[in-house]
Amino acid sequence: MPPAPSDDKSLNQGKFTALTQGSRRSTSDSQLLVVETPKGTPTGESDKEDGELEDDLFIVETIKQIASVGLWKPRAAKVLLTSRPVPKVELPMRKIPSLVIMLDEKHVDMDISTYVRTTLAKSSIPLTQRHLVTNAVPGRANGLFLYARLALDAFLQPGADVPSVLSQLPANLNLLYPDLIRYHRQNSGVLEPVQLLILQVITHSIRPLRLLELTELISVLSPDGQSRNLKDAKDVVRQACGPLLEVLPDETLSVIHHSFTEYLTGLTRQNEATGYPILQPSPTHSNLAQACLRYLLQSGCLEDLEGTPKLKFDSEQAYPELVRSDIDTHNSFLTKLRIKFPLYEYAAKNWPAHVRSSEAAAYSQGETNSLLQRLFSNNCGELKQQQPINAYTGK
Repeated sequence: MPPAPSDDKSLNQGKFTALTQGSRRSTSDSQLLVVETPKGTPTGESDKEDGELEDDLFIVETIKQIASVGLWKPRAAKVLLTSRPVPKVELPMRKIPSLVIMLDEKHVDMDISTYVRTTLAKSSIPLTQRHLVTNAVPGRANGLFLYARLALDAFLQPGADVPSVLSQLPANLNLLYPDLIRYHRQNSGVLEPVQLLILQVITHSIRPLRLLELTELISVLSPDGQSRNLKDAKDVVRQACGPLLEVLPDETLSVIHHSFTEYLTGLTRQNEATGYPILQPSPTHSNLAQACLRYLLQSGCLEDLEGTPKLKFDSEQAYPELVRSDIDTHNSFLTKLRIKFPLYEYAAKNWPAHVRSSEAAAYSQGETNSLLQRLFSNNCGELKQQQPINAYTGK
């Protein structure tokens, strides 16, 4: 949900006295904890219905835990929870003592209009044509800053003809997204197999991948048959979808807005006749499982893994003859391996989860099984020693 620029001003003017009464000093003296509603983490171990239930329970429990922080010492800890007005968030919040602040749609539209006018004022669009944009964009945005931003990008392209862009301006995000996906693919020169793999990773990975990890995947697999070094592959990842994807401060990749994920996975549309193909769970997870297995087979990490310092096992005790130096050597080797092969840890740990998710709808596992046969016939017993060992517990 886009933030309203006037929120802080409204608070200072005392419009929300229930939030600030008797607590303004303590708010400034202590840290304000701002958290976003968790989107849920795919487990890869259940079918779609069970996965949705797990996500809902995860959200409810997380909301309870976050709220407990504010209720623990309300004079010292201030918790701000932002979310769209969806039942899975609203229902648990009703049981928690809290102040609910709803953004007024009319004020949001006014903020969008201000944003459009401010952006146009800094542009080279002729003054005589700016009113065409200010009259069209805010009304079609339907309260979404993202639509306004993406629509303005089309008008601000070098050499863009305002009347022509206006006549082709989609009515909503679901019509805008396929145009942007196609535009950025063509503009960047990225072929469809590469862009598809990037979008599959962004929407269905077991955990968010870092830019370096996805870059490594593209570089090793070469989905379009083109050989690239890490630098070129990183440029491809950054450019393939334009502003639809962003790199977060922790270097993980994310969609620009929840509605883009919902569009790609088919939650907000019934068919794909006029848009980008829906990324169905089973085939997508199957492709990602195969991508992980191909990475393990093609990156060279298995050859390096064969040099893992051997550890002695015993039926009664896990590591009876290990000494601190053995453990340090073992863990140091694995650390160097992960640095050399950034995607190794994700691929080795998570290909089984992707396989399980792809099996939910009885999806064919022929290609996956073929890759598994290659993997386990390639002296992969070393994979069992991929975990670091605790120097004190030996586990």
